[in-house]
Amino acid sequence: MIENNKRPAFGSDILQRVAAILGTSSDYLLLLTDDPLPPPEMAEDDLPPDVRFLYERIEHLPLAVRDEAVQYLVEEIERMERLLEAGQRMARKVTRTET
Repeated sequence: MIENNKRPAFGSDILQRVAAILGTSSDYLLLLTDDPLPPPEMAEDDLPPDVRFLYERIEHLPLAVRDEAVQYLVEEIERMERLLEAGQRMARKVTRTET
């Protein structure tokens, strides 16, 4: 694959396993952080109930579907964040025009 200028595809589960073997985080391997230490483990009981509900549902999915489900959720959260940000910008504009 590399000979054809194509990157080999692999899922997040492989990246997480490699990070665990190396004793670091996937963020460090992806150069998203300078901190090589893995984040402290969070106990499932420490999660808020709504997050625990999603975690339990996703955890039971087959790996191939799990990655797709997580990607979908990430995209939806990003979409909601953009909508929220746009609403906040609009509110600031309205506040400025009222004063």
